[in-house]
Amino acid sequence: MRRIFPAIFILSVFIFIYTADIHAEERINVKNSHIIAAELSILGQTNNFEDPYSLPAGIGILYEYHGFSIPMILGLETEWFGFVPINENYNDSSMIVPSLILAYSFIIPLSEKSSLQLMPALSAGQYFRSFERNNQTYKGSKPIIKSGLDIMLITEKNMVFTIGFFYTLIMDNNVISFPGYRNRIGYAF
Repeated sequence: MRRIFPAIFILSVFIFIYTADIHAEERINVKNSHIIAAELSILGQTNNFEDPYSLPAGIGILYEYHGFSIPMILGLETEWFGFVPINENYNDSSMIVPSLILAYSFIIPLSEKSSLQLMPALSAGQYFRSFERNNQTYKGSKPIIKSGLDIMLITEKNMVFTIGFFYTLIMDNNVISFPGYRNRIGYAF
């Protein structure tokens, strides 16, 4: 599992370099360089760790910069997840995850002002989690890496709609991994 993410990163860099000139004309025609969005996420179950909590749901905010002459995207994201305990010895848990995003955009123009974009993305951040067990609060923090694919629609009214599928690694002594799904709605300017 640890070999998959470096391979995806190397492949993404190769695709980025190889196709940069192909999309240069399309990037010049993009009028909106910034995107701000709200996000709803669900994290799936992990196979290599027994979590005493149910499937976590999250909300987040996102900023992306699309103004490069090549179809590269840089972004900042902050997510908050809530966990509901399935074990009576545990109380509620929450997690905040700030991340830096690097993505590549394959642009499919739909009209002069709208487009569909397929975006393989890689993000790195840090999670800060707290939980209560037997009326005592515990806090933890670990690096986190996400890799995934977002499908983004930018409408003629500059509205942004995104669905995304991603895979997350928490870099602990034993790497914890799980899938996830997200929806975003935002505005391009």
